[in-house]
Amino acid sequence: MVNCGICTPDLAVVDPLTDVKEVSVAAADRVERARELFGGAGCDAAAVRFARIGAVVAFLLMSAGLCGCASSIIGDKLVAPTPSRGTGKPPADLVDAEMRFRVGPPDATLYAWRMEPRPHTVFRTPDDNHIKARLDQIDTKWSGTANVMILETWRRPEVCIATPKPGKSMAVPVKFRSTVILIQGWGTGIRDGAYLEPLAACLSNAGCRVIYLDLRAQGDSTGAHFTWGEQDAKDISQVIDQLQASGLAGERIILVGHSYGAGTAIAAAAADPRISAVVALSPPPALRQCRSVASTMAKVEFPLIYFLLNPFVTERTWQEAVDRAGQIGGFDPDKADPCLRIRETSARVLLMHGGHDQVCPVWASKAIHDARPEGTEFDVWPDDGHSSYLDREEFLGQVLGWLAR
Repeated sequence: MVNCGICTPDLAVVDPLTDVKEVSVAAADRVERARELFGGAGCDAAAVRFARIGAVVAFLLMSAGLCGCASSIIGDKLVAPTPSRGTGKPPADLVDAEMRFRVGPPDATLYAWRMEPRPHTVFRTPDDNHIKARLDQIDTKWSGTANVMILETWRRPEVCIATPKPGKSMAVPVKFRSTVILIQGWGTGIRDGAYLEPLAACLSNAGCRVIYLDLRAQGDSTGAHFTWGEQDAKDISQVIDQLQASGLAGERIILVGHSYGAGTAIAAAAADPRISAVVALSPPPALRQCRSVASTMAKVEFPLIYFLLNPFVTERTWQEAVDRAGQIGGFDPDKADPCLRIRETSARVLLMHGGHDQVCPVWASKAIHDARPEGTEFDVWPDDGHSSYLDREEFLGQVLGWLAR
């Protein structure tokens, strides 16, 4: 027997022509060719090993193809619009008017609710009548009425209720002086779930006119793509222009945002010096560092895509996806970075974050604070997640106290 150099004579050799009942004609031809060239049973082993090597190469090529596919799919999802599924009207007892703002280019129309300064009562309750329908929900969800919110918590579920009736809890309004633009997180339009409404009610109590805004490509706003704060910053400047032209802007312009909205608020303050203060709640890190954020969101929003593609998503795949998102959305992804933008604004900034946030990691707020410590405050709610602190009376009071300085 001739040793072909790949196998050794004393290895047990499996002949695929005798042990496999059905072999394709092409595979048999390759084995016969190997026998002609090298001769002997050892070459059958060589053919088997070559086949195994081929299978590995094919798997690697398939993986590379899936990685390329993954970067395209993820890049598309990062900027895909999230239109509203809501069909109802805003709660008339809490919202004074619906508004629309024309912005661009690229052209878009932004949808908003306007809440005038007036008394509200905001309180928490474990009332089973409000929570029994959604006890199986963990993240911030809505019970079906626009002013009842079920909290993300591992403790007993509670709800936060905002009502227009004056009461003892933060219900004494002061003289109107500020306009607050309030911005939710990625994907959720205000008609689908205005989960910042208790905060909006407290801001209204404190004498603020609240403009509760859907960003470009979000909810009932139009626009082809999300832009991770870059085009949004220009849009918000145009919203401020229109508020001032219509006499709806107060002495101060304040931005309050949660999650994606928090990063956008910081970017907007960097672009417009009229913004005097920003409250950034659970902001994300730079877009290029958002791989874990996107992964967490994909588990909930796109579970099938997550299951199929996650094994193939490497750091390189993520960066390629971010590049693609920038190309589609028409923005520079390297500038979608709150740490970069906070250095470009003189506005006061309050950063708040849940210590157990599994969506936007708490180190994101720490990094933003460290990028510009002067004029920036950073507080952690150690026992809370991404949104479970948003209606706590201590939180609401802290925000109002900070804005009153």
